[in-house]
Amino acid sequence: MTDLDIDPKDWVACESCDLMVRLPELRPREEAECARCGQVLERSQPDSLRRTLALSIASLLLFVVAQTTVFMSFELDGLVQDAWILTGIQSLFLDGKWPLASLIFFTTVAAPLLWILSLLYMAPLVMSTSESTMTDLDIDPKDWVACESCDLMVRLPELRPREEAECARCGQVLERSQPDSLRRTLALSIASLLLFVVAQTTVFMSFELDGLVQDAWILTGIQSLFLDGKWPLASLIFFTTVAAPLLWILSLLYIVVPLRAGRVPPGIASAMRFCTLAKNWSMLEVFLLSVLVTYIKLAGVAKLGIGPGALSFAALMLVSTLAGLSFDTRLVWSLVWNRSEARP
Repeated sequence: MTDLDIDPKDWVACESCDLMVRLPELRPREEAECARCGQVLERSQPDSLRRTLALSIASLLLFVVAQTTVFMSFELDGLVQDAWILTGIQSLFLDGKWPLASLIFFTTVAAPLLWILSLLYMAPLVMSTSESTMTDLDIDPKDWVACESCDLMVRLPELRPREEAECARCGQVLERSQPDSLRRTLALSIASLLLFVVAQTTVFMSFELDGLVQDAWILTGIQSLFLDGKWPLASLIFFTTVAAPLLWILSLLYIVVPLRAGRVPPGIASAMRFCTLAKNWSMLEVFLLSVLVTYIKLAGVAKLGIGPGALSFAALMLVSTLAGLSFDTRLVWSLVWNRSEARP
């Protein structure tokens, strides 16, 4: 137990390892890092609200243009067909593929729009610290956390299984009691890895035109883009749908397997940062959008078939999402903390 006199305006809990850190006075464009894990705690960003407002308005305008103009055109035997994002989703619904259509609609239309609108809603807000006063608190760094949404310092209560603690100011969920978090994360990570292998090594989609059937895999599609000279797009799809998801799954296993065995993996701080980075770049929905465009282009002129690779890919999205939700970083750092203190 450590007694610390803190001003809530100057202290913050690291989002990665929960270490309590007193923030220094930052000059413009400087940043403060956690001394334990290297996580960036604070960046001094001049005119942050003004830049966020301008970029949010630009994003909204680009969103409207993207949804209301031709996304791609396809020509076959003199027949030209234009494709929009929303008409492609509509085609999937009409063909009875409503689960896939709903997923693509949410990830490419609803969620981006809601995110942009939430930014615009918050942009006029002016954060005031005039009501904050110096407060002396006796804290144990393991029991306190800073709300990720509003930075309120909150002492976490003892949670029973499946209970959760919310921020008293903004309602953000601060902590969830997840029984057997590591075991579930390990099981879901292994399942994700198996589904990833199946998705990458089996037929994703088949095309039949004039009696000719052609099978397509994820990697062969990326290879075709490279051979057609579209290497920037091919590189982006490869990184976001192959490399980043695989690295994220492997980093989860690297962290969870030793902890389940009672050991702390070497370089735990770097592994946690890498895990977060890989997760942020894992954008399986990007590939879903490309699948949607392909479906739009060929649905009217060819017979399409869904292969085991596509089903495994859809299952991978679901299982990997569950793995991310079950991965309790606070629990991980608590175990690391306790085992570090137990060392002679």
